[in-house]
Amino acid sequence: MLGHANADRWDDVEAGLAAGFDVNAATPPYHETLLFVAVHKGNMAMVARLLAAGADPNAHSYGTTILYRVAAGGTVEMLAALLASGADPAFANPMGDTVLFGVAASGTGDAEARLRLLLDQPTLDPAAVCHFNKETAAQVARDFDNHHLAGMIEAEVGGLGC
Repeated sequence: MLGHANADRWDDVEAGLAAGFDVNAATPPYHETLLFVAVHKGNMAMVARLLAAGADPNAHSYGTTILYRVAAGGTVEMLAALLASGADPAFANPMGDTVLFGVAASGTGDAEARLRLLLDQPTLDPAAVCHFNKETAAQVARDFDNHHLAGMIEAEVGGLGC
């Protein structure tokens, strides 16, 4: 089924879902689900369809969640859909990064809107999260010349420190 999704054959994916394909099946080598592919392809309609069919918004591949990928380079619409479906913004990858680090480092597209949506999540505490090299999300944003994002984070936490 992932082959169909990777080839943008979404009608075949729909047929598979209708036939009972496990929406959360992850296949080697990357152990990604259909939701990962739909996000990667920027297919918001399929993201919504998969979430409605029970796709796990907290699925991860090699320690990176779907939410992290969307925070780093997706759209605010996708981010909101994942959060509304129960994605955990406080999940930290093996390096200690939460979704804040993804958006802080990227600065692309509607990064300010994605960051605002994340900062409004009650389970995500930007002041308590430190990157594996002991930098905060605000410091990471500055490292990547995303000073406007750093300012937004600093306004929430009252500074740069961990």
